Amino acid sequence: MTDINVVIAGAAGQGVQGAATMLGKVLLRLGFQVFTTQDAQSRIRGGHNFSSVRFSDHPLGAGVRRIDFLLALNHESLARHLEHLTPEGMAFCVAGTEGDLTDDRLAVLDGKLGPEGAGRPQFHGVKLLAMLAGRLGLPQQVLSEVVREQFGKTKGEAIIDQNLQVIEAVFSSIEQGTFRPVALPAAKADNRMLISGHEAVALGMIGAGIGVYAGYPMSPSTAIMNLLAQNGPALGIA
Repeated sequence: MTDINVVIAGAAGQGVQGAATMLGKVLLRLGFQVFTTQDAQSRIRGGHNFSSVRFSDHPLGAGVRRIDFLLALNHESLARHLEHLTPEGMAFCVAGTEGDLTDDRLAVLDGKLGPEGAGRPQFHGVKLLAMLAGRLGLPQQVLSEVVREQFGKTKGEAIIDQNLQVIEAVFSSIEQGTFRPVALPAAKADNRMLISGHEAVALGMIGAGIGVYAGYPMSPSTAIMNLLAQNGPALGIA
């Protein structure tokens, strides 16, 4: 193994960054080295966003343009990124997203998979993550654990259960021979964290003894303010 680069792409508001975070955590828990880069427009809704999750069995220090697996949450993402997909790569999308595009490397998932109500767009990110995990031979249990943790902060138990059922449904369809898993070497899990550069900056400020932080909540600095604000009362930071 050298490395594998996964690109998750869609419009702002479709959960691109959340899906990339969950994938990164899954890979980290399985012992892989992970390097994530984000391209986000400064919009709450609309505009094209994508995240690249590159992983390997050895340390990584940068992103790459090459795409081995593409998770496309909308048609624009396929149109923009298919040209960078390697000849042996694969793109995943939910039925209806592909439009009139035809490509032997494109795998289309039945959007109706899962429990009643799981055909809505907000479930597409988890569906494509499950599709990728099955293709790579990543454990279903680890993905389910990460999804439960991620949504447990903001979603109710009913939504969490629907997402777990979605994962089960997608994995079941893959087990029936839809894909053949890629052989990945065993990686050793450890206690490393998956953090962003913004979080690293904030942790550096805390370590340096910052007492006051002033800023405006807009990308790319919002994450710094969020972490400092969350921990400020306990650390004496205004």
